[in-house]
Amino acid sequence: MRLAGCHTSEDAEARYADFAGRMRAVPGTARMEMRFTVLQKLGAGGFARVDIPQLRAWRESRPGVRAFNYTQRVSRLREGGRYRVVVRFRWLDASGRALAEAKRRSPVCSQAGALPNLEIVAIVARPGELRGSVAYSVTLRNSGRAAARRPRVELIVDGAELDERGVDLLPPGASAVLAFTGPSCRRVVVAAADPDRAVAEADELDNRFANGCPAGSSRP
Repeated sequence: MRLAGCHTSEDAEARYADFAGRMRAVPGTARMEMRFTVLQKLGAGGFARVDIPQLRAWRESRPGVRAFNYTQRVSRLREGGRYRVVVRFRWLDASGRALAEAKRRSPVCSQAGALPNLEIVAIVARPGELRGSVAYSVTLRNSGRAAARRPRVELIVDGAELDERGVDLLPPGASAVLAFTGPSCRRVVVAAADPDRAVAEADELDNRFANGCPAGSSRP
């Protein structure tokens, strides 16, 4: 199992890695198979499995061959990410029964580039224009070293998802104040940055901010 190529680029379409697997037949082998699972690491987190439907199937050798080589290309790698694959090998007899199995991990393909980091730093509330409503202001900050493109924030009041707001671009070190209108708070208000995990970040674990019921959000 080896990393046959690791290509970086400013263009997402040109960022890819080639992972090459090789098998040799064991006694009784009629056919050999490989299956590739992609692992991705973004920022400070660990490697996580990437579900790619095209890779769910086993790659099969021709019947009767003594060696099987297969190179799997993984495209559109994310800037700042690290990638490897886990490859499962399977040797089958003429009836399709598994004679042997093995698993190997590849070396890592690292993509250059800094990452943004989104944080909710404040939730402020005041009475809304309509009776019983509250105007919430949520401050979103990018504490990372790269711009965040189209970051979104979701506001949750007492467990109910209220709405999403966002900006087109948030440069490194910049903040944006997003306005929401919703009901009064009884227990807690939570703001979640990047709820759909659409932005690759240096730290994915600091995106939520809970503030009890901020001053001005509760019913008298």
